[in-house]
Amino acid sequence: MLKKWKIRWVENQIWVAICCTALAFFIQINLNKININLLIIQFLATLSMYKLAVHSQQINFKIFSFHILLPGLLAAIIGFVYLKTETLLLLAFLAVLSLQYSFPLLGKNFRKIQRLKIFIIASIWASSIVFLPILDSGELIGIQTLLLWVSIFLFVLAISIPFDWRDSDSDAAELKTLPQELGKEQSLKLANRVLVLSILFFILAQETIVNSFIFSFLLTVVLASFLFKKSSKFSKKYFVSFWVEILSAMPLLIYGMLQLLNQKIF
Repeated sequence: MLKKWKIRWVENQIWVAICCTALAFFIQINLNKININLLIIQFLATLSMYKLAVHSQQINFKIFSFHILLPGLLAAIIGFVYLKTETLLLLAFLAVLSLQYSFPLLGKNFRKIQRLKIFIIASIWASSIVFLPILDSGELIGIQTLLLWVSIFLFVLAISIPFDWRDSDSDAAELKTLPQELGKEQSLKLANRVLVLSILFFILAQETIVNSFIFSFLLTVVLASFLFKKSSKFSKKYFVSFWVEILSAMPLLIYGMLQLLNQKIF
């Protein structure tokens, strides 16, 4: 049973915004490109876009102006003041993709296109988390950056499958999500295989094959596999939204604990 504050955070999309920002911070530390402005934008933009997706069918003025427009506007202002032009252009492109997910700006919205939903989500998360700090540092996107992008894309893709698993009975059959196409259990097996690929690409993206970042990401993948075995709880209202979502924040939490242990030991 989740405490009331946790339920409020989940329902108000604060939890997903925190977890996404935590994953972005972990990658920034890994890249040695910590950018607080980007992290604030990441949090505000995620909060705004997820609220928009949730309320897209029933937006009223209060919800739109305060809960959606305000955080999005703050993110835009911070971006215009502090970010480089190249970063802003990519950010604007990702914002359009995010809006297209909920609204038919350029034809049918992405949410209603067969098999596409979680691939779009994973692409937006991976691009904002990996490419934005590289571009804003003035560096070019190289092979290691691309490998890291693939790793985060696969990781987000894998942990998104339980959300489709949870929604598979209520989603329209024509969406053809992975659990609808493969079956619930087979889709979770696929998620585990994708997680293995994500850690392999993460290792390839590192300069050394043994470091705290790899251990943190590897342990997160192990925890994810363990959670996927709890599929009987996926139908519970907040299990996936809280416990599966927190997997995005686990690499940072584990890395932080390792740093604290190292300080105490040495």
